[in-house]
Amino acid sequence: MDGVQLGLRRYAVKAKRQQILKKAMDADFEWETISEIFWEEFDRKKRDAEKKCNVSKRLMDSVDTDFNWETISETSRKAFAKERRKAEKERDVAFREAINELARGRDWIGLVAALRLFSDKNTGCPVVEGCPDQTDFGCKEMVDALETEQVIADCLVEKSEQLYKKATDNKSVYKLRNKWLERAVRILLDLFDDPESPEWKYDKVRPSWQICHLISKCYLKRGLSILPKGKGVSAPEKKLEAMKKSLKWIGLAHVPLEQEQDKLTLNFTQIQSLYELWRLGEEEYLDELKTAVEKAVSMPGFNSSHPSDVFFVLDLHCRFYDDPKSDKAEVIFTAEITESDEEVSPSLLLIQANAGLRIYKRNHEKETAERVKEKAGAVIGKLKKYELFSPVWDDIIECIKEIKHQKIEGWQELSLKAWKICHEKERQMGCGLQIRQHWSRLSDIYDLAVEAALKNNELLEAVKVIDSLKSRTPLTWNEMDAFLSDQTGKDAERIKKWREQFYLMESHTGMGIYAPNYGEIKKNLLKKFKPDKKNVISYEKIPPEWTAVHFYLKEKENDKLECLALAGRKKSDDSDNAEWEYIESFDITPVWVAYKKWREKYINLPSGNKDESHHELSRLCEKIGETMLFLFEIAEKSKGIIFIPHGFMHQLPLHAAKHPQNPKDGTYLFQNTCSTYIPAWSLISEDALNPDYSGRYNYCCRYFPENQSDYYREIYESDYWNHKKDDADSSTLAEFNDDFQRVPPECFSILCHGKADEVYSFKSVLELGSEGISFLDLQLIPLNLSGAKVLLGACESELSPIRETQIDEHLSLAGIFLSKGASLVTGTMWKCPTVLFREIAESAFPDNEKKLWEIIQGKQADWMGESPPVYWGNKDPNISPETFAEYPEEMKLYYTALFRCMGYPAS
Repeated sequence: MDGVQLGLRRYAVKAKRQQILKKAMDADFEWETISEIFWEEFDRKKRDAEKKCNVSKRLMDSVDTDFNWETISETSRKAFAKERRKAEKERDVAFREAINELARGRDWIGLVAALRLFSDKNTGCPVVEGCPDQTDFGCKEMVDALETEQVIADCLVEKSEQLYKKATDNKSVYKLRNKWLERAVRILLDLFDDPESPEWKYDKVRPSWQICHLISKCYLKRGLSILPKGKGVSAPEKKLEAMKKSLKWIGLAHVPLEQEQDKLTLNFTQIQSLYELWRLGEEEYLDELKTAVEKAVSMPGFNSSHPSDVFFVLDLHCRFYDDPKSDKAEVIFTAEITESDEEVSPSLLLIQANAGLRIYKRNHEKETAERVKEKAGAVIGKLKKYELFSPVWDDIIECIKEIKHQKIEGWQELSLKAWKICHEKERQMGCGLQIRQHWSRLSDIYDLAVEAALKNNELLEAVKVIDSLKSRTPLTWNEMDAFLSDQTGKDAERIKKWREQFYLMESHTGMGIYAPNYGEIKKNLLKKFKPDKKNVISYEKIPPEWTAVHFYLKEKENDKLECLALAGRKKSDDSDNAEWEYIESFDITPVWVAYKKWREKYINLPSGNKDESHHELSRLCEKIGETMLFLFEIAEKSKGIIFIPHGFMHQLPLHAAKHPQNPKDGTYLFQNTCSTYIPAWSLISEDALNPDYSGRYNYCCRYFPENQSDYYREIYESDYWNHKKDDADSSTLAEFNDDFQRVPPECFSILCHGKADEVYSFKSVLELGSEGISFLDLQLIPLNLSGAKVLLGACESELSPIRETQIDEHLSLAGIFLSKGASLVTGTMWKCPTVLFREIAESAFPDNEKKLWEIIQGKQADWMGESPPVYWGNKDPNISPETFAEYPEEMKLYYTALFRCMGYPAS
């Protein structure tokens, strides 16, 4: 046989060997990183089978593509086990065929390589039962160890390339993508004797630089997939570490001098890694990035590279070296993209839009501006396909901001369109913690949308934008609990623990603290919840002669806080639409400073001396009045005010604003104006308005230690309550649910001590029972309070931790009852003397013509005026109602302003 024939035969043998090994490797069936393709096929078969068997929709939907073995039904498990056995059998047959064919052909190198591959856990190919070990063949002397290693390395490199390709496919599931990338890196690193000082010995398989480049790309994609914590928050360490490792392996890739195009490919990856590090705030990489960009632009073959790479580098070059005479911006902006509209990357369009903005700065031509808006609009049109953690969201926001800065007409429409998509995607996310992972980075899109609506004089649209960012948490609790609380049987207790851990993570994240066990809990909980389709009241359904004031906070430079207010008012029942008024933006920083001083004083005082914070509270009310003088102007032409606060304003006693000029008809707002508070307009359901109270009961439950049991005895033993429970605890509240599901109560009162938690809202407690009922417990108890009035006779039921972020939420004990359908909730903003609540509660029943907000406002006006509380000091013979009248104004304010009514003031 001549040399040519021998070479061809050896090539054919090697090709056959690789084909056999590839067949076996492709039969890989891993339970931890099961492919999306398999799950799609499995779901299809399962749905077909269950449809024939007339299985309920609930069982049909019990297995999702993310595969959570713990949450699927027994029926689904059996169906899955059948598919699993079938797949395992197919895998074993493929392995056996490969081994037998190699053995029959006496291809000992391939056989040893196959057995070693199948026994290596990293390859995901376990040894098939019954397969002999390679040492049993007695053919060691026939095996060229180096060639065997080359064959194994070739298979493993190909496997890693396949994993990288799957992980970078747009259809990949996020969880699987990360596992594939990590596994690809692990396989490649195991081929080096020492990954810290790598020396590649399989040049016949792939050149060293290609392996280093593949590892670098895996680290880069892994880093890109790690979600940032939010705007203005340091990047996750894992993300930075992945980017730095990507840079390290690019530095180890040495391409031969003549391979210019390969050098350019490496350079593109290096630039992207450096750019991401710089983007994450690692300023020390900026000079290196500039050098790499300049080098790439000057390399042969640069302009013939892939357009996305060329545009990306040219865009950076324009940013770093903005030369008016340069034509690079024109090259990007005027380039024709050949792909179809569906295939064009939004990043490519964004780069073109940014290039157009640079050109517009020079020529200010209308045609250029129109094309810029066209490119930006095309990007926004593609946003529905991209999750909120995708960098394209950050980039389009910056682009719109620059379009606005250049005073190009049309930025308003772009802003509102992007906001609508963003808000819809947030609703699809469902889970509060997930929103917190992304939302603070997107806060600018709300600022832009509000400003755009105001610029267009669309005040109602501005109100919708403002309200859309408020109180996300109560909205998502209901959605999550609707699924999780429906679980019964042996899994119910475990699911309850998942919920508790989830809520704990919520509080951690709200405080800007890293959420422990995030990955584990997120794996156990469903990823998406279908939002409840509530019959939400219209933004214009304002009670006649009432004014709804929507507040919106915006952070400014130098730690300043700007606030704007939009007021809507209906003059009569006959008018269909409310009249909206834009109140000028004002600096609310002085109020924020005064609020923090009061809270700090209040928190540090002993439990029995909280009223010593009255000086700071009075100063806070003065600042509210000075800053928001328009509230008094609104009060003059309104029957009442509905406050819809934002951020820390949820904790402000806005109803106690003090007029700076001390008018004759009352110094404080509550002296002549009723008010209610609503955390978010979208929380108010049409079903809770104007309920029919016929056939409804009044419920009252209480708990006090024996020595304090007479605090509420008179009111508790009165005839007002036709259903009551002694010494109530969490089980007592749970027992109410059976009654409430049939007929919700007319009034539900809880009489006990209460204590807010200054750090974690979820630990705030109503002291019912020996252990008390926490905020979390209340959330988990399925009470149907549709249309009910709730009276909370407990201290600090409206108090919650200070929030310094723009994530808006009102996490108080009182807020829980509103989220469960109550129409009105009466709570206390700080520590409450029992006798004061007693007067309000007693007044709520003899005269049912009066509403809760009227009762509270009337009592507050009386106490601040000439009529002190009737029961003041009735437990102490040395104190009488008259002593209350003698208190300094600041002290009287402390005891008077602590009550407020939450909810919609229906007629």
